Amino acid sequence: MPTPEILYHYCTTSSFHSIIESRSIRLSSMSLSTDFLEGKLVSRTLGKLAISGGFADEARAKMAKDISTFERAIDGLALCLSEQGDLLSQWRGYAGDATGLSIGFSKAWLDRLVSLHRDDVVKDEPDENGFFVSLHRVKYSPKEHEEEILPIFEQARYFALRDQSPDLPDQQPELPEEIRKRGVGQPENFAVALLFLFYKMFILKSSEFQAELEWRLLSYSVREVSDKAKFYPSGAKLVPYRSVNMGRLAGAIRSVILGPKHETPLHLVKLFLAQSGFDDVEVKKSVISYR
Repeated sequence: MPTPEILYHYCTTSSFHSIIESRSIRLSSMSLSTDFLEGKLVSRTLGKLAISGGFADEARAKMAKDISTFERAIDGLALCLSEQGDLLSQWRGYAGDATGLSIGFSKAWLDRLVSLHRDDVVKDEPDENGFFVSLHRVKYSPKEHEEEILPIFEQARYFALRDQSPDLPDQQPELPEEIRKRGVGQPENFAVALLFLFYKMFILKSSEFQAELEWRLLSYSVREVSDKAKFYPSGAKLVPYRSVNMGRLAGAIRSVILGPKHETPLHLVKLFLAQSGFDDVEVKKSVISYR
């Protein structure tokens, strides 16, 4: 699929105001989202691969136990984005029933932001408390899920076979490049190989959500471990988040679309953006006839 130049974040008017005025974006907890399968599709996919890969019952049981531990311990913090900036389902679900806006972020800017954070952490000169961020297109189909999991599954399978037959030739598969970029080495045993699956936990989603065409700017957090997370209120819950400074790199926002029910005149939205340092942003109204 072609890579889009702009990725859109749908939000309420108050969230839009906060993002622009603070020049920062929030990576919010995915485990508290409305999709109760968030973070849980890795274990389902892994179970299917283990059966087709001929894993013994004991190895499958150990794998399931380890993955269950990861699911309880790891949370994904993300900024959710879409390839389309004017979708009725997104307006209704994430932008105050179409009273909000969608912010069009430059895909090239997001890529630069990922590299900047990676360099900070790998060089041990952390900014923003030193956390990695990564950008992923969400995978929806079972086939895509298996393709995402397979390279790490093969690592685990290698150690499972070695445990059963220690005399097998040493032909350990290589970790995917996206993981090696984080400065980590090859896993040394079965448990460590499975640990890398947490990188995939929050980029798999049920096919029922495919119309959202979602991407995620994603970070990870270990539950019950202090990492200086902040919190904001959302309905009946407090949601943990990390803040990402947009001011470190220029060119973040390319476009803003006003929801079908949003009432601010275009010229005032453009003025607000310019006063906050976001120049040359295209501002337009949704074409959807929803009221």
